[in-house]
Amino acid sequence: MGGGVGRGWVQEGDSPVGRCRRRSSLLRVPVMAAVVVACVALGVSGPARSLAARGGVRDLAAARVLATAVTASAGQTCALTRGGGVKCWGSNSHGALGDGTRISDGVPVDVLGLSSGVVAVDSGFNYSCALTKTGGVKCWGDNEERQLGDGTKTERLRPVDVVGLTAGVIAISAGWDHTCAVTSAGGLKCWGNNEDGKLGDGTRTDRLAPVDVVGLTSGVTAISAGSSHTCAVTLTGVAKCWGRNGDGRLGDGTVRDRLTPVDVTGLDSGATAIAAGTVHTCAVTSAGAAMCWGWNSYGQLGDGTSTSSPTPVEVVGLNRGVAALDAGIFHSCAVTTAGAVKCWGANHLGQLGDGKIYGSSRAPIAVLGLGRGAAAIAVGMFHTCAVASGGGVKCWGANDGGDLGDGTTSNRTRPVDVIGFATAKGTVAIGTEGVQVTPARVAPISLRCAAQVECRGTLTLNASVYGRLVGSRSRSVRVTLGSSSFAIAPGQRKKIRVTLTAEGFKLLLRVTTLPTQASTTPSGTGRNVSATTHTIMLYKP
Repeated sequence: MGGGVGRGWVQEGDSPVGRCRRRSSLLRVPVMAAVVVACVALGVSGPARSLAARGGVRDLAAARVLATAVTASAGQTCALTRGGGVKCWGSNSHGALGDGTRISDGVPVDVLGLSSGVVAVDSGFNYSCALTKTGGVKCWGDNEERQLGDGTKTERLRPVDVVGLTAGVIAISAGWDHTCAVTSAGGLKCWGNNEDGKLGDGTRTDRLAPVDVVGLTSGVTAISAGSSHTCAVTLTGVAKCWGRNGDGRLGDGTVRDRLTPVDVTGLDSGATAIAAGTVHTCAVTSAGAAMCWGWNSYGQLGDGTSTSSPTPVEVVGLNRGVAALDAGIFHSCAVTTAGAVKCWGANHLGQLGDGKIYGSSRAPIAVLGLGRGAAAIAVGMFHTCAVASGGGVKCWGANDGGDLGDGTTSNRTRPVDVIGFATAKGTVAIGTEGVQVTPARVAPISLRCAAQVECRGTLTLNASVYGRLVGSRSRSVRVTLGSSSFAIAPGQRKKIRVTLTAEGFKLLLRVTTLPTQASTTPSGTGRNVSATTHTIMLYKP
């Protein structure tokens, strides 16, 4: 749950990679920690998918909005606006974006019925939940494991009420396939899948509606629903966890599963926030220190080693001054009281945000461009997001499902602006993954103007091929296949017909299938729009 409490992932078996394959071919997402009301999200993405460009003018063309919290998942990402609205982007195969469709989107869309009045949002695996200012909980998306809490197993494309929780809730947390809420009385209730005992009711029975967590009917201030475990913080600063305990993620010094809450060793006082990752957990103490425990093969505990620990260890260099943190599957991040963002753990897709790709970092490193002013952090499966100064949202790391919200599917090793927040530029989203060229040499490419102004510019198709294919002695030659100008109204989509050159068409006929770089270059008023590059496949007629 980026942006506020903690959160978690799912895993099957004691191998963190092996277990996460039960209901999806992918793993699941993490959570973050801060104050109890600022819950944010997690989830999982499916295979890479095209970002469908939708017609009609949307609020991307209206006044830009400011974000107060963000949640990152493995598939969808969501943000809470200053006006109390919810916007989501990324994977939408089960309706997790809440816009009434199953169309994935690489730029933010409004969640139906939640344009105002929301105080917290959190996303799970292909589903999301929101907390309203009246204390009600609403959820939408996948419901196979009863995680929406509406008393059914029916998938929902728009928000529905959670049974018995239409008022009186102060915090929420969405896990892999279970959800939890803190009531105004300080009681904790959970629902959904319970095979690992993560609902904390002393059983392994799945629940269609909220049930009380044993021993926590009052005094709870923070909650983090992980993948196969759950953690909470009490009024007296005690950190408690329950559920699956492989690699010591419950922090009680053992690897024994627990069906009811147990104290985290060394955190029987002084804990202020907690974040349940997939197979590790982190917490913030009253002294502002970051502590982590559990699995550590990628250095996600941040203690300078790769040794797992069933009890809390200090994160190097973060023994004070931590305002919030989030724990993912292979990496973790924190925001300091000065607003600086630091991350540690795996970095094979640029999720640490330092501009590089490498195995991992066992200690915190600074995220480029976020040395101050950050207000919230959210760690997804392989990407990370933060609310920056001025209400903008920045994301980095993996982007195959449009998780970063910049209108592309290009991975980023440093933060990029999410379209539509604060001063972020618009972009031209390329919605085509593959296209069959017509006998007349025409390649129709779908573009959408995700900006406040009209998008004008040129769409160019280029390919890098072996020199011998085009009569050159060079090993590799860059060939321009064709180009076309475009003008698209704000928020609308349009198919741009690019006519291939005779030479480009002849090349395509020879190779049958041709990986191609589709690039947009803004012009005129379109200079308020960022350039875009996306790899597509051209197929011969």
